[in-house]
Formats: sequence, C-alpha cells, structure tokens
Amino acid sequence: MKHTVIISPTNQCIADALLSQGINIISTHRIAELRYNEQFHADMQICIIRDTAFIPENCQITAIKAKEFGYNIKFCKQLSAKYPQNILLNVALIGNKLFCKEADVATEIKEYCTEHNIEIINVNQGYTKCSTLVLSNKAIVTADPSISEAATEQGIEVLKIAPGYIVLDDADYGFIGGASGVIGDTVYFFGDIHTHPDHREILCFLTKHNMKYFSLYSGPMNDIGGFVYLEKQE
Repeated sequence: MKHTVIISPTNQCIADALLSQGINIISTHRIAELRYNEQFHADMQICIIRDTAFIPENCQITAIKAKEFGYNIKFCKQLSAKYPQNILLNVALIGNKLFCKEADVATEIKEYCTEHNIEIINVNQGYTKCSTLVLSNKAIVTADPSISEAATEQGIEVLKIAPGYIVLDDADYGFIGGASGVIGDTVYFFGDIHTHPDHREILCFLTKHNMKYFSLYSGPMNDIGGFVYLEKQE
C-alpha cells in the first residue's frame, strides 16, 4: 500500500529512502515570509485534525494537494517570521486532546476544537508540534518540560529526553518532532537515531509501545519540519 506525505524538499537521499518504503512525497513550497530555516517546514504549513486541513493563506499550493485527498480546507491568516505569528498551526493532536500554546494558535483551529469537543491543553512551548513525537494516543517523546508535565497530567506516558543533539540551521538545536514522522506502527527518523545520546531509551520506549523505526540516512538527526501524513478521505 502506498502512503503519501507532505515534506520539505530537503535532499535526494531522504526522498529515495522514503520511496523505498513505499511512501510518495509531495514537496512543500517556500513561504518567503518565514525565517529561512522554517520556510519549507511541513509542520509550519499544514495542520490536519480529523477530516480538516488548516492551511495559511500564503500556502495555496499545499491546500490544492490536501483537497485532492478529500480534506475540508480551512484557511488561516498568513504566517510571518516574527514569533508567535509563525506558530499558528504548530499544535500536537494526541487522541482527543490538542496540545498547544493556546493564546497563539489560529482562531480557526480553536473554533474547530470547540465545535468538535476536542479538549485544548495549554503548554508554554509554542513549537508544540515540532517538539513532540506522538507515538499513539497514550505515548509521546519530548524534551520540553511543559509538554511533558501537561501530557503526564492527562494520563499520557511520556519519555522525556535531553534537549539538543538535533540539527536545525541557524539555531542552537532542533526538535524531535521535526526530526521524525510516524505512519502506522513505524517512526521514520531524519538521521540516525543512534547519534542521539538517549537513543537506547527512545528505542526501548518504541518497543514498549509496539513501534518500529527506520533511520532514513546516516549521520546526525536533522529537524526538517517532520512530515504530514495524508489519508484519503471518504
């Protein structure tokens, strides 16, 4: 079965590795208004909650692709480089709970959650999606203390890892959510997970939750904005 993801057009080895796993690629397009190290990041450009794709007004091409898969499209205001105007869509959906920095999330997302009985869990980390590897409705990996604390309070099992050890251009470091993506029971890492000092704990946690992993290339982990998995909507 072929899968499809929206992903930053990073380098050919990632594309080849994903294709070898039966995963088709839709490349993101540049949002010039964002900082250069975020301009192609999928986790900044699209947020999918159930059958609805939330997309900024300055990302029309991504909207066309999502619509082809049957998603309802809700446009949000344009993203811009200045924080927090760049994190309007940076939320982590874990089961029926949406983790985010509530004050800074797109109004359209908050309204949708209210209408569809999705509980919003406020955290201090604006880059919530970037910072969270969601394994299931009951398990996540993060280095962020506010996400870890909030998730634990909600009965979610958390593996708290050391911050850093993930490359992001022109930044001190990147985040685990931006350096990975999940399809079914497999976590795909952008780089070799064994380069992270907590790799043993991470891999044990994956095994505990019946997850497999695939490192897409050798070398350090890189935050490329993760990928957004598209499922055909009926």
